[in-house]
Amino acid sequence: MNLQDNVDISNLMRKHISKGSPKQALLLYEAIRRKGVFFPGWIPLLLKACACVPNFVLGKQLHSESIKFEIIGSGNEVTWIVMMKGYVKRNETEKARDLFERMPLEMKSVKAWAIPEKNSFVWSLMISGYFRAGDVDEASGVFNRVKVRDLVIWNSLITGYAQNGYSDGAIDAFYKMQGEGFEPDAVTVSSVLSACAQSCRLDVGREVHSLINRIGIELNEFVSNALIDMYAKCGDLENATSVFESLSVRSVACWNSMISCLAIHGKGGEALEMFRTMDTKPDEITFLAALSACVHMDTEMAEQVMKIIETAGSVINGDSENHLVLISNLYAHAESWQTAETLRVEMEKRGLEKSTGLSSLVLT
Repeated sequence: MNLQDNVDISNLMRKHISKGSPKQALLLYEAIRRKGVFFPGWIPLLLKACACVPNFVLGKQLHSESIKFEIIGSGNEVTWIVMMKGYVKRNETEKARDLFERMPLEMKSVKAWAIPEKNSFVWSLMISGYFRAGDVDEASGVFNRVKVRDLVIWNSLITGYAQNGYSDGAIDAFYKMQGEGFEPDAVTVSSVLSACAQSCRLDVGREVHSLINRIGIELNEFVSNALIDMYAKCGDLENATSVFESLSVRSVACWNSMISCLAIHGKGGEALEMFRTMDTKPDEITFLAALSACVHMDTEMAEQVMKIIETAGSVINGDSENHLVLISNLYAHAESWQTAETLRVEMEKRGLEKSTGLSSLVLT
């Protein structure tokens, strides 16, 4: 097969991937490979296709081919990044770390790259990978090695801290980031608001809300939901309601946060009224919030909600511990003792127990 044939096949693979058919690119490669033909230039395209499908087994095989033909050492950043991304997605952080350490120094240097974002992606990929695996110390260690940081890298740190329950770390990083002259974006504020909700830091949450208005960050689905959730968990029902009512388009996540907020604050009737008037399709979280709201309502209201949920059929067939506990309580509240007992027995069969309730106290 001559060079032009290789180029033509490369173009065909690229076309398949760009049109959203990565599997066709992989099938093409497998058919050609069975004939004993291999062209190193196909590797980056095929790794990208593997990441899209995903096909990690073939990705590993291609990685082996890369090493055999010394492509990994040739300086093709696409190959490095796609392989690292594959390992991170599989929570194989040590293998991703091995690739990261073997990556040529020039690929880690912002000054050496024409597009700094690529460098940010490599570092943030490793930081996010360790956070995803729950290894907060390693994630922080990788962050500390970055000599030139940008917003993407800072967001990886703040988001990782928040997702792992290190709310104070997320808030501290948020202030340090601004101290280095970086302006937060939607990802930043969504993550730090989540941290505020975890630690009941209403003071910081209000400060972030003011910042959002001051610098004009769009109230997209994630930011608006984070604001509602923060105010709700910090006990500020008035501001949670105000944010919700100001939204022209409300996602199911926003509805869920608001219904939960009302239920948490003992306003079951209002929560159920909001549940009934939703203008978007509810999901399991919606039903769970509605169940929480009606446990302490009158029997008639409880029965009405159960009929809605039974019609949807989403939660009743679920295995979730919290779902079963709430449904059992609800049937008991509606005096459907036989059904409540049946659910209790089913929970015992599955080895489920009601979780111990938790509350938080913030000392000032």
